[in-house]
Amino acid sequence: MAAVAYQLTSQLSCHAWTADRLHLAICPNNHEIFVYQKTPTGQWTRTHTLNDHDQLVSGLDWSADSNQLVSCSHDRNSYVFSWQGQNLKPEMVITRLSKAATCVKWSPSQHKFAIGSAAKAICICYYEQESHWWASKLIRRQHDSSILMVSWHPDSMLLATASSDSKCRVFSTALPGIDAEQSLNGVTSKFGDCLLQVDSHSGWCHAVAWSPSGSQLCFTSHGSQLHVVSGIHARELLRSHPLVQDQSVDPNAPLQCHLQPQPDRQDIQLRQLPFKVVAFLQEDLLIAGGFEGDMYMVKCRQQHWQVIKAIQGDVQQSHAAHLKKQLSAEFSKKLDMFKQQTASPVTNKVTRSSTQPQVAGGHHKSAHISCIIDLHVFQTQRKMVSSRFSTAGLDGQVVVWDIGDCMD
Repeated sequence: MAAVAYQLTSQLSCHAWTADRLHLAICPNNHEIFVYQKTPTGQWTRTHTLNDHDQLVSGLDWSADSNQLVSCSHDRNSYVFSWQGQNLKPEMVITRLSKAATCVKWSPSQHKFAIGSAAKAICICYYEQESHWWASKLIRRQHDSSILMVSWHPDSMLLATASSDSKCRVFSTALPGIDAEQSLNGVTSKFGDCLLQVDSHSGWCHAVAWSPSGSQLCFTSHGSQLHVVSGIHARELLRSHPLVQDQSVDPNAPLQCHLQPQPDRQDIQLRQLPFKVVAFLQEDLLIAGGFEGDMYMVKCRQQHWQVIKAIQGDVQQSHAAHLKKQLSAEFSKKLDMFKQQTASPVTNKVTRSSTQPQVAGGHHKSAHISCIIDLHVFQTQRKMVSSRFSTAGLDGQVVVWDIGDCMD
């Protein structure tokens, strides 16, 4: 197991990679976007600073095919940045949102992307060739609160959302003229139809992810639970009836859809603090992390999901961690102060939490010293994932992981 940490700034809100992993875009928890390029020596050099947004940038994603960077922000705007020579030219997306945009993701087909928002609406955005602009269609009146994360089904026809109304939902996003005709064959559901709804019953939903085959859906909730829905048949779901107020399905059921047989649902109560990010590496293997600052492996054994271990090991600090070196002396002084208080015979002892990183020279066991807020799985080929992924935390670190030696 190997991991390399890059301390590019003091804080982070999101990050995104190009397909070749030679460019990295981050938001330093403000309205700016920093774009870094990897040099032949392995160093990261900032090449662009994008200042098109007015408020916090809440989402970034880089298209694998067109190499376009999409961003969204609390200023309700979204931009698509395209390369023109060595420069990134922004094009505004017509979102028509009344409140902050919270997340953004390109679809696997790369023909459209989805934006979640605090306006209880989802924007499905696409490029209009005739008008030469980025337009959008909104899915409204389906959520009771903000959308915190979105995840595309591998066929780009279904979109899953995690919302702070404690529910995970799946919507039809079929767009004639945008989606391939063969993908639309047999689809009877309309754009924006809610086809599946799952109630966490344990607080708002933080993260959601599809499995590589699209037959399983995982989401996390603030009650320190992880939920896995399996047995989802995408084509049958796209031919099913939408969930409306006069549906025959019990509105109080924890899982609502018109599929027969009903998908299976498993709820895993965690010993850890809530997970804010989650992703599938294989059909039977999940990775997740959150408020503890650690990443965990979740494995399906004998049809039961369980957290098997924390992903730990020596995390190599990159030479790009110049900011952390500047703070190391001050941190060491504070750490010595806590050690002295712990060793002294005082009634109110100060002890170090087991979730804190154990620093020893240039290595420590826990990669992040703060909450993990973003996760990106590296794809080797379209619709295929590898053992490599990256995480971003509020501590300003981007950590690149390779867990190929412990996936079996």
